Amino acid sequence: MQIINRTFFFLILTGILILSSCEVSYLDNDDEWISGDFHLHSDNSDDSDSDMAELISYAENAGFGFFVVADHDKHVIQEDGVLIDDRLETWDDEDYTSDSMIILYGTEWTACYGHANFFSAEPWDHLYLYQMKVEDRVIGWDPTYLSEGWHTTDGKSSAPFSLSSCVFEESEESDSSKDDEVASRTPSIDSSIMVRENKWLISYLVDEVHNLGLHFSVNHPYNDNPWEPNFYEDYDDMEVWNGLYLLGTQNVKALEKWDEILTSGRMLTGRGGSDCHHISSFESNFLLMGNPTTWVKTDGEETGEAVLEALKKGRVSISYDPEGERVDYTADADGDGSYETLPGDNLTDGIGSTINFKIALDRMVKNKIYFVRVIKNGEIFIRDSFTSRDGTYLFSDTPDARSYYRVEIRGSNPEGPDLSALLQGTMIAVSNPVYVGYDE
Repeated sequence: MQIINRTFFFLILTGILILSSCEVSYLDNDDEWISGDFHLHSDNSDDSDSDMAELISYAENAGFGFFVVADHDKHVIQEDGVLIDDRLETWDDEDYTSDSMIILYGTEWTACYGHANFFSAEPWDHLYLYQMKVEDRVIGWDPTYLSEGWHTTDGKSSAPFSLSSCVFEESEESDSSKDDEVASRTPSIDSSIMVRENKWLISYLVDEVHNLGLHFSVNHPYNDNPWEPNFYEDYDDMEVWNGLYLLGTQNVKALEKWDEILTSGRMLTGRGGSDCHHISSFESNFLLMGNPTTWVKTDGEETGEAVLEALKKGRVSISYDPEGERVDYTADADGDGSYETLPGDNLTDGIGSTINFKIALDRMVKNKIYFVRVIKNGEIFIRDSFTSRDGTYLFSDTPDARSYYRVEIRGSNPEGPDLSALLQGTMIAVSNPVYVGYDE
């Protein structure tokens, strides 16, 4: 009987702990941040079967504040293999609309030497950017064409140059006369050398993206289709967390590259993206939209421009799931007790001054243990833990040189698809940096 009583008591205690661990606390500024996923595919991509209406419904139910599909840009309108229209078919999808979410426009610029997402609050003429790559042959290049548009033959567009570092194989059905004509305009230097050694070539693409008013985001720098050009052009952000944090990805390496870029003196936003291609098939058992989720601080402004401005500024936090914890990271630079410095801010006069930092968690789970890492200039500066009883985690530092501080939160991650907890590892959330003494 005593054994039964003890067993009963243990079961009751376990039930209480489980129930209490489900209690979640929200921060007062929760409505200043909105969530979404900056890397999604619909069935307009040739490797995706996700229906647009189903994607929209899932995002709305997940509480997303913004929505964008970045389908591979191989689906610009074509006729017999010739580009005839600048539209991306995703944007023409009648289901690409929502009454509750901000709709952005995007595409994944898909080249065999790297992928990048372009974002805007409005559609744009993508044909020109599409033609700044060539997938089936190298056709030569001349950067002066970029400011003049592209050459045309019989009224049909032809690409002005190629940035490609791909290895091209001759098609069995290739037209020898066309191949000869292509060869006559192909640079004598191997195109892979042009990209890797003449690193300035990619800068023409970045300039043209910005001339169109678009946001340039480097995707999965070390996963399949890694980013082969250099990392030091005027990119607006880089995807530092792609899909599941551990399985099948190189997110650890991407974070290390981000730290290398930040340590060099470059301020660059890090964002997440699920790269979800299959919202309802087998992949959905371990990866779904919002794994990870990217949060942006728009201060209540509900426009596409506000979302992209926050993304550019680094007002960004990444969480492993739409229902997962969001790290809220601020600093007090003048010692007045007000933590008004946000991720992405640069304390230009902060070198030599004591700066107080505060780490809080939105959607913090009661009794859950969180493990915090503060990364300073590419190195682990603090490794510690805290719980809901602590509420927040505080630390201070007096940097004696240019520095940045970003935060990683680890712990259990019960949200998301059934198998994701095993495949995500322990990473819960990642902040963007607070900068000190950087050149603007």
